[in-house]
Amino acid sequence: MEYQRLLKRGMTGSDVRYIKDALVSLGFLEKSTHDTFGSQTAEAVRAYQRARSDLSGTPLLADGVVGQKTWAAIVRDLAELSDAPDVIPANIGPTAARAIHAALSDMSGATSFLQLFLSLSTLPHGATIRSRSTFAAATYTTQIFA
Repeated sequence: MEYQRLLKRGMTGSDVRYIKDALVSLGFLEKSTHDTFGSQTAEAVRAYQRARSDLSGTPLLADGVVGQKTWAAIVRDLAELSDAPDVIPANIGPTAARAIHAALSDMSGATSFLQLFLSLSTLPHGATIRSRSTFAAATYTTQIFA
């Protein structure tokens, strides 16, 4: 979807829904159940803006409004997320790989994954674990460096 207009609290539309779904996918908004830009969306946008930079590397203004720079940064980050490989290294063994993938796919919380991760002593130093799972029409990618 292309940038069409400045988005701020109280607005509705398919572009608002797109941004809300993007913020869910990027981990800044818990869920997107409607196409209204409310207070939770504004706070999620501010959190995103505080954490990210525009395309030129300049920190975004954390005003809770989605203008062209914030829109472009979100689109960039979504593209990077969709390009993330769905990889669990083979050197950790098939049983550990299946257990990690199952834990990452379980959307009941990060606690179970963290407990599993800490209990696996076979992870080599510097191992990278990446997994992509889909829940409620959003794709989540988790990357952990051991």
